[in-house]
Amino acid sequence: MVGHEVYAPLDIVVGPPREDVEHFQSVDEFVVRQQQVMREVYTSVREHLQVSASRRKKYYDIRVKRRQFEAGAWVWYHYSRRYLRKSPK
Repeated sequence: MVGHEVYAPLDIVVGPPREDVEHFQSVDEFVVRQQQVMREVYTSVREHLQVSASRRKKYYDIRVKRRQFEAGAWVWYHYSRRYLRKSPK
C-alpha cells in the first residue's frame, strides 16, 4: 500500500498521534504537566463513575419491591448454617 496510511483501531477512536509533541525545558515542568493531566483524567473518571452509579441505582430501584410488615406478623428468617474452621466469606 503505497501512499496510504494504516491506522490501528485505537487511532480510529482517539485519532492519529499528534504531530506537535510537547517539549519541556526541565524535569519539573514535565512533572507539573503530568500532574495536571492526571488531575483532569481523575476528575473525568469520577464524573463518569458517578453517572454510572446513579444509572445502576435507578435500574436497581425499579426492580426492588418494598415490603411492609405489621408488628407481630410471622415472617421467615434465614439463619445460614455456620461451618467450623471455614471462613464465612
